[in-house]
Amino acid sequence: MTDKNTAEDIANKEEDNTSTSEKETNKTSEENSAKKTEEKTEENTIEKLQKENAELNDKLLRATADIQNIKRRMIEDRVASRLDGAKDLLLPITNVIDNLQRAFSHIPEDLKENDFIKSLQSIDENLNKALTEQGVEFFAEAEEIFDANLHDSMMIDPNTKKNSIAQVFEKGILFKGKVIRHAKVSVGSKEEK
Repeated sequence: MTDKNTAEDIANKEEDNTSTSEKETNKTSEENSAKKTEEKTEENTIEKLQKENAELNDKLLRATADIQNIKRRMIEDRVASRLDGAKDLLLPITNVIDNLQRAFSHIPEDLKENDFIKSLQSIDENLNKALTEQGVEFFAEAEEIFDANLHDSMMIDPNTKKNSIAQVFEKGILFKGKVIRHAKVSVGSKEEK
């Protein structure tokens, strides 16, 4: 019986060892499976977070660009408003200056040295100087080249060189480099040979 019990004990021990090693193998494969599932979950989470990060970065860039565009438009609108305000003020003043210039061109020779006329000319010069200091420029002279961006052609002069200004009817006005009023001119059409 002792041999039999010993053989049975050995068999039982072998079964226990086998079942323990099976259990360990099962446990290891379950652990590996759990680790793989955990790794997949972590990878999915990382991918999800990276995708969310990319979307948030895109939204941030778009929002930043929108803010910059709004600032740029506000500056442009402010400049345009100032220009419109200046235009509303300058046009009536320059019309008075134009009328003074026309009057000065029709003064008879015997009155040109008159003190009253000289004082009016001095006022005209001071007004022009003050406007120039504020960024106002008058432009257009005879014999300049015609530029459609600056000049309005009122008539054609067949006796003056082509694309050359023959006569200035009304000077143009620039305010800080922007055209407030186009010059009214006649343009030559004579072809040179």
